[in-house]
Amino acid sequence: MYEVQWFHSGYLISNSTRRYKLTSFETQTNTSLHTLQINDVLKRDEGEWKIIVKNSVMDISSHLNLTVIPRLLLIMTPQYDFSIMMGEKINLQCTISNPESLRDAANGSLVMTKDGTVLSGLISSNLSTTWTKTTAMEYDTGRYTCTHSTYQDPIYVSVNVTVFKPEQKRCESEWSDGILWNTTLAKTTKEEPCPSKQKGRNVCYSYNKY
Repeated sequence: MYEVQWFHSGYLISNSTRRYKLTSFETQTNTSLHTLQINDVLKRDEGEWKIIVKNSVMDISSHLNLTVIPRLLLIMTPQYDFSIMMGEKINLQCTISNPESLRDAANGSLVMTKDGTVLSGLISSNLSTTWTKTTAMEYDTGRYTCTHSTYQDPIYVSVNVTVFKPEQKRCESEWSDGILWNTTLAKTTKEEPCPSKQKGRNVCYSYNKY
C-alpha cells in the first residue's frame, strides 16, 4: 500500500474542499493516476504545489510552481449609459486597470467599436484608448464597446450613448398681466413695458426643452 499527499507552499491538502478536488484511480495499464483539480482559481493559489507518493520502503515526489494571472478588467469612462444634446461633445475612454492580466496577450491593443463597427481616430497608449467626437450628431447614437484584440477570452465593456435633437419651444402669443405677448423663438428673450399701473418691464424667456 502507498499514500498520496498533496502540498501547497508546504501545507498539506488533506481533504477535498469546495475548490480542491483530489482523485486517484487505477488505469487499464495497471498504473495509478492522481489528480488535483482547482476550481475558481484565486491569487492565493499561487506558489509551489507538490505531490508525494510513499510507502514503507520509499517515497517519490514531483512539484511545480503555479502563477495565477488575473482576468482582464476594462473600465469605460463614463461608466454609465448617457444622453447628450446634438452639437455637444462625446468623449469615451477605455482603460486596462490590471496590466498584469496581459501576460499572455502579446502584441495586442484596445479596440473600440460602435454597433460592431471599429471606430477610427482613436488616441491610444499601452493601457488606454480614447475616442472623441467634438460635435455629436444624431447618427452617433449607439452602443460603444471596448475589447482587447489578442486577449484569449471575450472580455468587453460597453456604454449606450443617445444623441438627441432639442425640441424648439416658443413663448406663445397670449395675454398676461395686461400685456399681449407675441410669439418668441427659442433662445431669445422679449421685453414689454408693464401696464400703466405697474413700474418696470416684463420679460418673456424662451428655452429649449431637453
